[in-house]
Amino acid sequence: MMERSSLYGKVILKVCVDKRGRVVSAIAVDGHPMAYAAALDSVKDWIFNPYLVNGKPKRVTADLEVEYDFRSRNTKSDSKE
Repeated sequence: MMERSSLYGKVILKVCVDKRGRVVSAIAVDGHPMAYAAALDSVKDWIFNPYLVNGKPKRVTADLEVEYDFRSRNTKSDSKE
């Protein structure tokens, strides 16, 4: 099993966006399963510019690539107390 601290990469989501540009559904279709929930949670409140056909907004479904990085960040302080 891969440790969460070393997990990074991409998740591909199939996202349905309504006429107002709001995400109405999303499912993970590729990537590491441990990152699915975080990727899905991150896009649920995104708002897109509506997809226009002949100047009219349309509902659209598209694949969306979400990058993630759960690697540990080791920070060192150079300050001396």
